[in-house]
Amino acid sequence: MSSSKDLRGFYNSVFTMEGGGSWEDAPGKAVFIQALQSYLNEGRISSDSQIVEIGCGSGGLLSRINEEVIPNEFDLYGVDFSNEAVRLCRNKHKYIRVFCEDGSNTHFEDEQFDVVVSYGAYEHFTTPQRAIEELGRILRVGGVFLCMMPTLGIYRTDRTDEGWYEDLSPNAEVPRQMQWNLLRTTWEAYFSASGLILDSIEQTKHYGAEKPGVFFFGTNE
Repeated sequence: MSSSKDLRGFYNSVFTMEGGGSWEDAPGKAVFIQALQSYLNEGRISSDSQIVEIGCGSGGLLSRINEEVIPNEFDLYGVDFSNEAVRLCRNKHKYIRVFCEDGSNTHFEDEQFDVVVSYGAYEHFTTPQRAIEELGRILRVGGVFLCMMPTLGIYRTDRTDEGWYEDLSPNAEVPRQMQWNLLRTTWEAYFSASGLILDSIEQTKHYGAEKPGVFFFGTNE
C-alpha cells in the first residue's frame, strides 16, 4: 500500500491536471440530492443544518446541495486530503468552510454535524474503518449520513478479490486512482462497529439509485 505522503501527492496531481472535473457530474450525486430533499420534507434535517463532506474535492457536491436542496441556507463544511482540491474549492465556493486534513482525524468537535456526506472517498483512505469511526464521532446522535463507495461485485465487477489496488495508467478504462476494493458486507461491518445504523437497500432505491448496493445511508443512533 502507498504511504499517506504518496497518496496526497497522487491526488494533488489528479486535481492539478483534471480539476476534479471527472466526478463533478457523477450520476450518483443526484441520489444524494433527492435523499436530502426527502429528509428536509420529513423534518429529519432543517434549513440551518450543519453539513460536512468528507473528501469534498473541489466542492462540486456541496455546491449542488447548496443550490438544489434549499438554496443558500445550510452551513456547509468540507474536508479533503489534497491541498490542490482545497485550493480549488476555496476559489470556486467562498461559502464553504473547507479544511485540508485527514478525514479520519479531523479537528471537529464531537457531534458537531447534523449531516455527514461522502461520495467516493472512504475507499481511498489508508484506514477506512478508522475514517468511518470518525464519521460516527462528529455526527450528532439522530443525525444522518450519506456515503457512496464502489463496492466489489456491484460497481467494480472487474475485480474479484478484496484488497488495496492501484489504477495508475492514464489509458485505463477506469479513472486513475488508489483505493480499497471491498465487499458491501465489509463496509457494513465498519458502520456497525462504529455504532451507525444503515438504512436498507430498499429504502435507498426510493431516491433513484440505479445501483443501490453502493450507497450507505443511515443514522447515528
